[in-house]
Amino acid sequence: MGQTLRRVRDPLITPCGAVDYGPTRNPGLLASVLADEGLEHQLLSAAEARQRWPQFAFDTDVLWHPGAGVIDAETAVNAMVSLAVERGARLLNSWELESLSRQGGGYRLHSTTGQTYDAGNVVVSAGGWLPALLDGLSLPAGFVAGLPEITVRQEQAFHFRYRDHTFSNHDGGAASGAGGWPTFIHKAAGIQAYGLPGGRDAGFAGQKVAEYNGGRRIPSAAQQTGAVDPANRRRVVEYVQRYLPGLDPEPYAETTCLFTNTPNEDFLIDRVDNLTVLSPCSGHGAKFAPLLGRWAADLADGTGSVPGRFRTASPAAATT
Repeated sequence: MGQTLRRVRDPLITPCGAVDYGPTRNPGLLASVLADEGLEHQLLSAAEARQRWPQFAFDTDVLWHPGAGVIDAETAVNAMVSLAVERGARLLNSWELESLSRQGGGYRLHSTTGQTYDAGNVVVSAGGWLPALLDGLSLPAGFVAGLPEITVRQEQAFHFRYRDHTFSNHDGGAASGAGGWPTFIHKAAGIQAYGLPGGRDAGFAGQKVAEYNGGRRIPSAAQQTGAVDPANRRRVVEYVQRYLPGLDPEPYAETTCLFTNTPNEDFLIDRVDNLTVLSPCSGHGAKFAPLLGRWAADLADGTGSVPGRFRTASPAAATT
């Protein structure tokens, strides 16, 4: 975040709708969840969905959620940081935490360059760097034992051009709504895949498609290489050939990213002493950033609570 911080007035979400389908995605159950919340949706047969979106080869019933969209992650993060700074937060860029030590009623934070910073309350939200950092956080043994296993994967994402330009908008991206390119999550028998209209990182020229948890495990984000796995590329290309006839199956751009997972894909938001550990996890954390921030702040200052399912370590620490 080296750029000058400013209030961002650009849209943070681009509406395009979403489709969910596949034998293990359970579109009917998802439809009932949306119905209970009063959210607009439709449950379509595979034939009905193929008629509406011929660029997909649907293999099961399809849940259509027209209110879904794509988050501009970079702009959203910068907007939230800017708002925090406006309200008095101090932002330290390129300050890499190496360890914590107890200091009176709080903590002394030690950076990898030898700098220190004292704080009464600490919230650690280190993403893929968390597994390697845990040993340096001065956490009670019982608390650490109660944490779920946290795994990190180096994932790949591939960009494919649209075969038919009529599916694209004037910016080169996917047209929204029925007939255009919605985001999708497809849990097929042999692969779990997802896709969304490509963004500025690939020129808004096609659909970004990836295999969920298809990358190799690494001990920590510090071990990421940025190298795309040819086997993963081959699986995703074969997936596009089979299930996405509206795309040219030759990727024109590719990249790597990180997924930090818990075994059941739940969030991890727990606290011991004056230290809160926060790991959104499993590929969906960024979409809940405002809620997770509120929960973490409430937990840190004692003004609110977090659902017990996300606090697995506290009971273990209390009984150790």
